[in-house]
Parts: sequence; structure tokens; C-alpha cells
Amino acid sequence: MSSEQVDNEEFAVLICTDVSEVDVLDESGKSVVRPDRMPRLEETVTVVWHRGGWLVHETSTLGDHAC
Repeated sequence: MSSEQVDNEEFAVLICTDVSEVDVLDESGKSVVRPDRMPRLEETVTVVWHRGGWLVHETSTLGDHAC
């Protein structure tokens, strides 16, 4: 994880989300995860200071980048 300050009230965090052990099942118990799903995704999360606390303002996945 790394971060970049945008200004005094906002910053961006680069995170790696690992979903390699996550499975999604349909009502019959069959996996609906695509076989070509990337096991890890690089994402940017922008947080802002609002009323005394940090709030997630925006999230975005960086295309098909793996981390």
C-alpha cells in the first residue's frame, strides 16, 4: 500500500486487493467466478477529510493491472 497527498484535506491510497481465495456461488452452489478473473487488483482509493473524519470519496480499479 502506498499513499499520495493531493492537498491538506484529501489523499489517494494505492491498494492491492487479493481475491484469490474468494468464491461466489449461485443458488445451487456452483461457482460463478470467471476462470480468467485476475486474483489481485490494483486500486486507487481517494479519501477526504469531512466533519472531523476521513471518508472514502472515490475508488477506481486501475484497468487490468495486477499487483
